[in-house]
Amino acid sequence: MSEQQFDEWVTKYGKAWEALDPDAVMSLMDHDDLTYYESTFNEPTHDWDSVDKLWQVVPTNQKDVKFWHEILFYSKDKVVAHVKITRTMIPSNEMQDIDAAFVFGINDKGLCTYFRQWRMLR
Repeated sequence: MSEQQFDEWVTKYGKAWEALDPDAVMSLMDHDDLTYYESTFNEPTHDWDSVDKLWQVVPTNQKDVKFWHEILFYSKDKVVAHVKITRTMIPSNEMQDIDAAFVFGINDKGLCTYFRQWRMLR
């Protein structure tokens, strides 16, 4: 993929998150080949349904999501993006400001096969 194609893919991911649309996020994930690190301290999951469960709670636990990114590095099938996210958590109304690096592996079908994140919360 080119830098522009990666940028468009990450933009789709961000827009789906901003829209609080877990189905749109999951439509970007490969159902049969997925390695997903929700936390750098835990082993990854390879189960699409487990990742889907993580995203299905998003509309009920956050609102006012704003997503920004810039592409830092890309290769044939991986992209590293600097990501900034602001969101309000429900029901506490706590505003979160997240600065992160996301790594996505994207296959030739345009689906994510690998996700890993490192993030800081202000």
